Amino acid sequence: MKEKISSFISNVIKKNLMVVAVLLLMLGGIVGFIFARKKVATSCVLAMEGVVQDQSKEIKKIVVDLSGAVKKPGLYELDEGSRVGELLDLGGGTTEESSALWISKNLNLSKKLEDSSKVYIPFEWETYSFQEDEILNLVKPSDLSSNGSSNKSQSDSSESTNSQEDSLGDASSASSKINVNTATSSELDALPGIGPAFAEKIISNRPYSDFLEFESKSGLWKSVSAGIKDLISF
Repeated sequence: MKEKISSFISNVIKKNLMVVAVLLLMLGGIVGFIFARKKVATSCVLAMEGVVQDQSKEIKKIVVDLSGAVKKPGLYELDEGSRVGELLDLGGGTTEESSALWISKNLNLSKKLEDSSKVYIPFEWETYSFQEDEILNLVKPSDLSSNGSSNKSQSDSSESTNSQEDSLGDASSASSKINVNTATSSELDALPGIGPAFAEKIISNRPYSDFLEFESKSGLWKSVSAGIKDLISF
């Protein structure tokens, strides 16, 4: 009898141990599954953060204003860190009326652009007006006064002769002047500082009654119009 009881107890213990072992295995599997899911979720979050950071770097743009003697002036959107040369490529390059001298001396194609910046390419006639002002600044008033005093005696002795020559000269110079109300585009283009673009402006804003009206309506820079004042008529 005792043997049967001890055998029964041992069988129960063995069965319970098996159940406990199975439960422990199941619990271990569940815990491992939970940790594995957390690890995968963490990896996904890190990967998504990396993608968002990469996208934010790619999206960063700048807007730059391009104007002047270029084929396609306007606002352009470029990647941050773009250069002046890339902007000019987008704008179709410079026109034939651009100042090649100014570009070669002042334009840095490798310069990095900044947001809200402006790039202006001057026309040839603009740099001409600047050069004209520089030349005038080189002439000192003292030089003019000294030349005037040295020539005063000679001019006084020949005033009567010059008065007759002046009347003839005025008539000949008037006939040689270019009438801005009737001149062709090529004739206007021959004037100093007047390119094809300014010639078309002069023609489109006709007629002009006098120099003051010409200066205000033609669209020329004052230094340019002053330079051709003695070469034109109305």
